[in-house]
Amino acid sequence: MKLFPSTVVAAALLAAFGAAPLTAGAATPTYSWSTAKIGGTGFVDGMLAHVGSKGLFYARTDVGGAYRYDVTTSTWIALNDWLPPALHYAYGVDTIAVDPNNSSKFYMIGGINFGNGIDNKAVFLSSNDQGRTFSTLTLPFTTGGNEGGRQVGERLQVDPTFGSILLYGTANSTVNASNNGIWKSTDSGQHWSRLANFNALTSDGTGAGVAFIAFKPNATNGNPSQVIYAGVNTQSAANAKNLIYKSTDGGNTWAAVSSPAGTGLYPQHGQIGPDGYLYVTFARTTASNPTSAGPGDLTDGEVWKINVGGGQDQWTNITPQGSSPRPYGFGGLSVDPWRGGWLTVNTSNIYSGNGQSAETVYRSVDGGVTWSDILAHSTFDATLEPWRAAGGAVTGFGNWTNTLLDPYDSNHAFVSSGGGIWETKNLSAASTTWTSGDVGIEETAMLDLMSPTPNVWNAYPL
Repeated sequence: MKLFPSTVVAAALLAAFGAAPLTAGAATPTYSWSTAKIGGTGFVDGMLAHVGSKGLFYARTDVGGAYRYDVTTSTWIALNDWLPPALHYAYGVDTIAVDPNNSSKFYMIGGINFGNGIDNKAVFLSSNDQGRTFSTLTLPFTTGGNEGGRQVGERLQVDPTFGSILLYGTANSTVNASNNGIWKSTDSGQHWSRLANFNALTSDGTGAGVAFIAFKPNATNGNPSQVIYAGVNTQSAANAKNLIYKSTDGGNTWAAVSSPAGTGLYPQHGQIGPDGYLYVTFARTTASNPTSAGPGDLTDGEVWKINVGGGQDQWTNITPQGSSPRPYGFGGLSVDPWRGGWLTVNTSNIYSGNGQSAETVYRSVDGGVTWSDILAHSTFDATLEPWRAAGGAVTGFGNWTNTLLDPYDSNHAFVSSGGGIWETKNLSAASTTWTSGDVGIEETAMLDLMSPTPNVWNAYPL
């Protein structure tokens, strides 16, 4: 079930689909189908940019597949619409990844819900042409693209200096049990094996499992990366402060590193920047639902960074100074891959009436020493989707899931949520303007369709 189910009654006018009226003896009509435009709906769990190709962005949703951004038309292209009925569960995209050295490569892992049934499988989808075509491989575990914890990421990663190596961290589901942990492929996803020495997950259904994986790149391409970090999002890890695990031998062995002060933190997103820091967003869970994986029930968030440039790992608290206590978590994170210390983070789980008026994005250009509250000087243009205008979706809608910086344009950014995507092209301006950035993403949970009967004027009343 989606966290924010959208009930839409759509008028499915036959003429809109190119259907001819049926008459006695008439040939079977030919139907031409296309996506009906609704817009501004559906849970967009995550986004990423390709660091080596200007204007190449991808987004994933919980039940509507993945999308690639067409920069020439500012629209998103659906990548899962080819799926046959037998693979319908792959519309729930758990995680996505790209090869930073090959702009043609795109990967995702699909699977909507945990379980042991035929519809509860995980499937690995790999593309050599930016998602125009895919090959598929069924995996030996289930995954939850529409389960709690789907806002974390990314838990599928490609080794940035050895592109045939992929790592995937599973959820903490009770169903996966012996298959929980981190899986590795050395042949671009054709075969996978579980890393036997990563035993950080408890398989008790708490938290999101492996929230993210982050490779520390080698100095030169051609050799597998040896230093890898993994964020562990479980109740046990939060209580014991074993939040971040590190491997120094390419994933063969793992050990918990020192963690930020305080208990109860659940890592959400983690990325290594060009300044040699691993940046991590955290959230705690509410007292009413202490084992929640999110995206609901997140609170008291923090943002930290740890020096991974060499020597002893040292943490620094860089939490934006908003309200205190914070009735929200920090979820999304985007670290500029070229400009050291440039990053954005977003709040998560803010709704009307919980002490804040709306979610916000914080931006820093000095590694988190100082922050700018973007919402404080933002306007939202909802012309394309009027129901998202101020006073409605903007101020009363929570769960912004991720933020994304354009590696090639420091003024261009996206933020995703349970209701689509906002986009800005003047992020650093004194007044930032956001517009509907989800044209082409159609993820409304369709509960009913209606084909009205024409009236005496041959019109179709709605």
